[in-house]
Amino acid sequence: MPVQIQNRDTIDASQDTWANSYTKLLAFNLTRYERVIAIDADVTVLKHMDELFHLPPCPIAIPRAYWLLDDEKSRGMLTSHVMVIQPSKREFGRIQKKVQLADKDEYDMELLNKLYANTAMVIPHGPYAMLSSEFREADHHLYLGSETEEWDPVAVLSEAKTVHFSDFPVPKPWKVHLSTDDHDNIINLESKCEVKRKNDETGNREEDCSGRDVWRELSADFRERKAVS
Repeated sequence: MPVQIQNRDTIDASQDTWANSYTKLLAFNLTRYERVIAIDADVTVLKHMDELFHLPPCPIAIPRAYWLLDDEKSRGMLTSHVMVIQPSKREFGRIQKKVQLADKDEYDMELLNKLYANTAMVIPHGPYAMLSSEFREADHHLYLGSETEEWDPVAVLSEAKTVHFSDFPVPKPWKVHLSTDDHDNIINLESKCEVKRKNDETGNREEDCSGRDVWRELSADFRERKAVS
Protein backbone atom coordinates (compact mmCIF):
# COMPACT_ATOMS: atom_id res chain seq x y z
CA MET A 1 0.00 0.00 0.00
CA PRO A 2 1.62 3.33 -1.06
CA VAL A 3 2.12 5.73 1.84
CA GLN A 4 2.60 9.48 1.53
CA ILE A 5 5.16 10.85 4.01
CA GLN A 6 3.50 13.11 6.57
CA ASN A 7 4.97 16.25 8.14
CA ARG A 8 3.88 19.72 9.16
CA ASP A 9 3.45 22.42 6.54
CA THR A 10 5.89 24.67 8.41
CA ILE A 11 8.79 22.24 8.76
CA ASP A 12 11.83 21.52 6.60
CA ALA A 13 11.95 17.73 6.58
CA SER A 14 15.46 17.69 5.10
CA GLN A 15 16.80 19.48 8.18
CA ASP A 16 14.88 17.62 10.87
CA THR A 17 15.58 14.04 11.99
CA TRP A 18 12.04 13.34 13.21
CA ALA A 19 10.14 15.55 10.76
CA ASN A 20 8.53 12.57 9.04
CA SER A 21 7.64 10.74 12.24
CA TYR A 22 4.00 11.81 11.90
CA THR A 23 3.68 9.29 9.06
CA LYS A 24 3.14 6.44 11.51
CA LEU A 25 0.00 8.21 12.76
CA LEU A 26 -1.72 7.33 9.47
CA ALA A 27 -2.42 4.01 11.19
CA PHE A 28 -5.29 5.75 12.99
CA ASN A 29 -6.97 6.16 9.59
CA LEU A 30 -6.85 2.47 8.59
CA THR A 31 -10.54 2.07 9.36
CA ARG A 32 -10.91 -1.04 7.19
CA TYR A 33 -9.26 -2.83 10.13
CA GLU A 34 -10.64 -3.27 13.64
CA ARG A 35 -7.18 -3.03 15.18
CA VAL A 36 -3.66 -2.25 14.01
CA ILE A 37 -0.29 -2.82 15.68
CA ALA A 38 1.98 -0.04 14.43
CA ILE A 39 5.71 -0.65 14.81
CA ASP A 40 8.60 1.68 13.95
CA ALA A 41 10.94 0.66 11.12
CA ASP A 42 13.84 0.42 13.59
CA VAL A 43 12.03 -2.12 15.76
CA THR A 44 12.87 -5.80 15.36
CA VAL A 45 10.06 -8.24 16.13
CA LEU A 46 11.29 -11.33 17.94
CA LYS A 47 7.98 -13.06 18.73
CA HIS A 48 4.38 -12.76 17.63
CA MET A 49 2.17 -10.34 19.55
CA ASP A 50 -1.24 -11.60 18.50
CA GLU A 51 -2.51 -11.28 22.06
CA LEU A 52 -2.48 -7.50 21.66
CA PHE A 53 -5.34 -7.75 19.15
CA HIS A 54 -7.53 -9.08 21.97
CA LEU A 55 -7.07 -6.20 24.42
CA PRO A 56 -10.27 -4.50 25.65
CA PRO A 57 -11.57 -1.79 23.30
CA CYS A 58 -9.63 1.49 23.48
CA PRO A 59 -8.35 4.09 20.98
CA ILE A 60 -4.72 3.28 21.77
CA ALA A 61 -2.70 0.90 23.95
CA ILE A 62 0.92 1.91 24.34
CA PRO A 63 3.94 1.31 26.63
CA ARG A 64 5.59 3.86 28.88
CA ALA A 65 9.06 5.20 28.08
CA TYR A 66 10.60 3.17 30.90
CA TRP A 67 14.04 4.78 30.46
CA LEU A 68 12.52 8.09 31.62
CA LEU A 69 10.94 6.78 34.82
CA ASP A 70 13.65 8.37 36.98
CA ASP A 71 13.18 11.74 35.29
CA GLU A 72 10.76 13.80 37.39
CA LYS A 73 9.69 15.90 34.41
CA SER A 74 9.17 13.01 31.97
CA ARG A 75 8.11 10.23 34.34
CA GLY A 76 5.05 8.46 33.00
CA MET A 77 5.63 9.53 29.40
CA LEU A 78 4.30 7.17 26.76
CA THR A 79 6.50 5.91 23.93
CA SER A 80 5.33 5.46 20.35
CA HIS A 81 7.59 2.85 18.75
CA VAL A 82 4.96 0.14 19.43
CA MET A 83 1.28 1.13 19.37
CA VAL A 84 -1.93 -0.89 19.41
CA ILE A 85 -4.48 1.28 17.62
CA GLN A 86 -8.22 1.07 17.09
CA PRO A 87 -8.56 3.04 13.83
CA SER A 88 -11.17 5.77 13.89
CA LYS A 89 -12.04 8.75 11.70
CA ARG A 90 -12.71 10.76 14.86
CA GLU A 91 -9.32 10.01 16.43
CA PHE A 92 -7.52 10.57 13.14
CA GLY A 93 -9.19 13.96 12.83
CA ARG A 94 -8.03 14.92 16.32
CA ILE A 95 -4.49 13.87 15.44
CA GLN A 96 -4.45 15.84 12.18
CA LYS A 97 -5.41 19.00 14.05
CA LYS A 98 -2.69 18.43 16.67
CA VAL A 99 -0.05 17.88 13.98
CA GLN A 100 -0.67 21.26 12.38
CA LEU A 101 -0.76 23.02 15.77
CA ALA A 102 2.33 21.25 17.16
CA ASP A 103 5.29 23.25 18.42
CA LYS A 104 8.58 23.10 16.54
CA ASP A 105 10.04 20.47 18.89
CA GLU A 106 6.92 18.30 19.12
CA TYR A 107 6.78 15.08 17.15
CA ASP A 108 4.68 11.91 17.19
CA MET A 109 5.63 10.91 20.74
CA GLU A 110 4.94 14.34 22.24
CA LEU A 111 1.70 14.66 20.30
CA LEU A 112 0.40 11.28 21.47
CA ASN A 113 1.22 12.17 25.06
CA LYS A 114 -0.78 15.38 24.74
CA LEU A 115 -3.76 13.46 23.43
CA TYR A 116 -3.64 10.23 25.42
CA ALA A 117 -1.42 10.66 28.50
CA ASN A 118 -4.38 10.20 30.84
CA THR A 119 -6.57 7.89 28.77
CA ALA A 120 -4.34 5.39 26.94
CA MET A 121 -4.29 1.78 27.99
CA VAL A 122 -0.72 1.11 29.14
CA ILE A 123 0.90 -2.14 28.07
CA PRO A 124 4.09 -3.36 29.80
CA HIS A 125 7.42 -2.20 28.39
CA GLY A 126 8.69 -5.69 29.03
CA PRO A 127 8.26 -7.56 26.75
CA TYR A 128 6.93 -5.01 24.24
CA ALA A 129 9.22 -1.98 24.30
CA MET A 130 12.83 -2.84 25.11
CA LEU A 131 15.60 -0.57 23.80
CA SER A 132 18.75 -2.08 22.31
CA SER A 133 20.76 0.35 24.43
CA GLU A 134 19.55 -1.53 27.52
CA PHE A 135 22.29 -4.07 26.82
CA ARG A 136 24.89 -1.29 27.12
CA GLU A 137 23.63 0.07 30.43
CA ALA A 138 25.31 -0.61 33.75
CA ASP A 139 22.07 -0.13 35.70
CA HIS A 140 18.93 -1.99 34.65
CA HIS A 141 16.50 -1.21 37.46
CA LEU A 142 14.24 0.90 35.25
CA TYR A 143 13.68 -1.95 32.82
CA LEU A 144 13.49 -4.65 35.49
CA GLY A 145 11.37 -2.58 37.87
CA SER A 146 13.58 -3.73 40.72
CA GLU A 147 16.75 -2.57 42.46
CA THR A 148 17.64 -6.11 43.51
CA GLU A 149 16.76 -8.38 40.59
CA GLU A 150 19.87 -9.71 38.85
CA TRP A 151 20.34 -8.72 35.22
CA ASP A 152 20.58 -11.67 32.84
CA PRO A 153 20.74 -10.37 29.25
CA VAL A 154 20.14 -13.77 27.67
CA ALA A 155 17.06 -14.45 29.80
CA VAL A 156 15.70 -10.94 29.27
CA LEU A 157 16.11 -11.20 25.50
CA SER A 158 14.37 -14.59 25.49
CA GLU A 159 11.32 -12.91 27.04
CA ALA A 160 11.33 -9.80 24.82
CA LYS A 161 8.90 -9.61 21.92
CA THR A 162 10.39 -6.51 20.31
CA VAL A 163 13.62 -4.54 20.55
CA HIS A 164 13.84 -0.93 19.42
CA PHE A 165 17.24 0.02 17.97
CA SER A 166 17.92 3.15 19.98
CA ASP A 167 21.66 3.49 20.52
CA PHE A 168 22.62 7.02 19.49
CA PRO A 169 25.33 7.85 18.52
CA VAL A 170 25.79 4.23 17.42
CA PRO A 171 24.38 4.00 13.86
CA LYS A 172 21.22 2.07 13.02
CA PRO A 173 21.89 -1.55 11.96
CA TRP A 174 20.82 -0.94 8.37
CA LYS A 175 23.53 1.65 7.78
CA VAL A 176 26.01 -0.03 5.44
CA HIS A 177 28.66 2.59 4.72
CA LEU A 178 30.03 3.52 8.12
CA SER A 179 32.15 6.59 8.79
CA THR A 180 35.22 6.58 11.03
CA ASP A 181 33.08 8.12 13.77
CA ASP A 182 30.51 5.33 13.35
CA HIS A 183 33.18 2.66 13.78
CA ASP A 184 34.61 4.46 16.81
CA ASN A 185 31.18 4.74 18.42
CA ILE A 186 30.47 1.05 17.92
CA ILE A 187 33.80 0.07 19.48
CA ASN A 188 33.64 2.55 22.36
CA LEU A 189 29.96 2.23 23.24
CA GLU A 190 29.16 -1.43 22.84
CA SER A 191 28.49 -3.38 26.01
CA LYS A 192 31.64 -4.33 27.93
CA CYS A 193 32.45 -7.75 29.31
CA GLU A 194 32.18 -8.17 33.07
CA VAL A 195 34.10 -10.35 35.50
CA LYS A 196 31.65 -12.38 37.59
CA ARG A 197 31.87 -15.13 40.15
CA LYS A 198 31.11 -18.58 38.76
CA ASN A 199 27.94 -20.33 39.89
CA ASP A 200 29.81 -23.20 41.47
CA GLU A 201 31.64 -24.04 44.69
CA THR A 202 35.08 -22.96 43.49
CA GLY A 203 34.50 -19.26 43.96
CA ASN A 204 36.49 -18.64 40.79
CA ARG A 205 35.67 -15.70 38.56
CA GLU A 206 35.11 -15.65 34.81
CA GLU A 207 34.57 -13.12 32.08
CA ASP A 208 30.92 -12.66 31.10
CA CYS A 209 30.39 -11.14 27.65
CA SER A 210 26.73 -12.12 27.26
CA GLY A 211 25.47 -8.51 27.18
CA ARG A 212 27.92 -7.57 24.44
CA ASP A 213 27.14 -10.73 22.47
CA VAL A 214 23.38 -10.16 22.66
CA TRP A 215 23.84 -6.55 21.51
CA ARG A 216 25.94 -7.66 18.52
CA GLU A 217 23.60 -10.51 17.61
CA LEU A 218 20.55 -8.24 17.57
CA SER A 219 22.08 -6.00 14.92
CA ALA A 220 23.39 -8.93 12.88
CA ASP A 221 19.99 -10.64 12.99
CA PHE A 222 18.22 -7.45 11.86
CA ARG A 223 20.59 -6.98 8.92
CA GLU A 224 20.20 -10.61 7.86
CA ARG A 225 16.41 -10.67 8.04
CA LYS A 226 16.07 -7.34 6.25
CA ALA A 227 18.62 -8.45 3.62
CA VAL A 228 20.89 -5.54 4.48
CA SER A 229 24.46 -6.11 3.33
